[in-house]
Amino acid sequence: MIAKISIRWRIQIWQTLLLSVIVTLLVVFLYQKEKERSQYEVDRDLGQRVVDMMRLLPHVKQMHGTPETKRDSANQGGRRGRAHPKGGRRPRHGGEGRPKPGRGADRHGERSIPEGARNSREVNEETIKNPDYYVAVWTKNKLSLNVRFPEGRVAPDFTPSPAGVYQTRGNYREVIGGAPSENKVLIGYNMEKMNQELAALAWSLSGGGVCIVIVGFILGWLATGWAVKPISEINEVASEIADGKLAERIDIKRPSKEIASLQRELNQTFSALEKAMEHQKKFTSDASHELRNPLAAMMLEIEVTLASGVDDDETRESLYVCKRNLTEMSSMVQGLLALARLDEGQVEAGPEIAAVDEIILETVERLQPMAEEAGVEIHTELEPMKVEIVTAHVHQIVDNLLTNALKYGKAGKKVIVALSGNKDTGIEIVVQDFGAGIAAEDLDEIFERFYRADTARPQQDGSSGIGLAIVKGFVESSGGSISVTSEVGEGATFRVKLPC
Repeated sequence: MIAKISIRWRIQIWQTLLLSVIVTLLVVFLYQKEKERSQYEVDRDLGQRVVDMMRLLPHVKQMHGTPETKRDSANQGGRRGRAHPKGGRRPRHGGEGRPKPGRGADRHGERSIPEGARNSREVNEETIKNPDYYVAVWTKNKLSLNVRFPEGRVAPDFTPSPAGVYQTRGNYREVIGGAPSENKVLIGYNMEKMNQELAALAWSLSGGGVCIVIVGFILGWLATGWAVKPISEINEVASEIADGKLAERIDIKRPSKEIASLQRELNQTFSALEKAMEHQKKFTSDASHELRNPLAAMMLEIEVTLASGVDDDETRESLYVCKRNLTEMSSMVQGLLALARLDEGQVEAGPEIAAVDEIILETVERLQPMAEEAGVEIHTELEPMKVEIVTAHVHQIVDNLLTNALKYGKAGKKVIVALSGNKDTGIEIVVQDFGAGIAAEDLDEIFERFYRADTARPQQDGSSGIGLAIVKGFVESSGGSISVTSEVGEGATFRVKLPC
């Protein structure tokens, strides 16, 4: 089963997701804290302003209130100015009635403002003049002061505490406080600027978060690449060993403890595998050599017996059966010997200049009796070609592929042998039959030794299962490649490409 995603990408995706979640939570936390801080500053400012407003409410009413409130405040101030604590009139100058320093009467005629209240007066003036604020005062539930206060608002239906009651209305934050003489004071602040600043902060935090995630992704990609590099090296060595290079070993520089342990175990496994394969090759080679002489001796005895004449028909038939079996066994032994030599890197002959089309024609003529017996016609499409090539390999490749095609071809059909190419690009040999075909699940296995695709092709007498393995061995020893395409019931096409 082929994995859809590499371990590096898996680690990178999880790391990026985790970093994104952490950065998102951090951005939300910072934004929320800043929003709470801004809200707290606004509430504290409004609370101070409503307290200052209530301290000098008569003065504010006289300055900015309705005509009725101005007149009432003036009358109250005038009466207080004219009334003497002992019932007499306050003297204009000197004596006990003279205002103390720092507590002079207001120039507008309202009551005197204590020294400690002057800061409150400045705050009230700033609140009245600042367009971001609005002020409303209700006296006995009747609007007595309105500075930029939206129309249509009625007095609150509750009695606020001096500390104030806070509420939010749209983009405005309001505080309602209770003042003496059944007054209710409301001050509102337009938070549009604050909301814009918070929105800008949100965009800044989001942009910073995205940059952090991008930088984290890049650094994480480099880190995961360094972390999985030993796995890639192990995979490369394993691929080379799978291709037959059993002497390769894993050699990772400065591995971690886990990778070092894995490297040691795998190298031991590869060493054991190499020894097992060497033993197997040696056994195959030795067995083939040892079997060749007894088989040749038995074949000679049978041929001598048949040549001397055998009167009994059954005995003669048995000898012919033995001869056919010995021929097949001899062919298999020769194939095993050829594979053993290929495994050891032994090449019997070097390249030579030869006419490849003539080599193929010789093989076709030699196999013509087998084609006639199978009822198959061999059709050739050969380009005249004289190149430098190992002729023994070409003979063996064409012989095995054509023999295979004749065995599994259908009677009445044809087998096509084609040759094309040139000395620069190399040659291509194509052998196509129209027989039983090969199932898709068997295509990757048919070049293995002793493998038979019985489900797709019927097992024929004389099929050893090593013919295609021998072909692949000769092709690869010549630096070429072989491929096959097939459909069940439609036949198979083998393509061999050999360099010149």
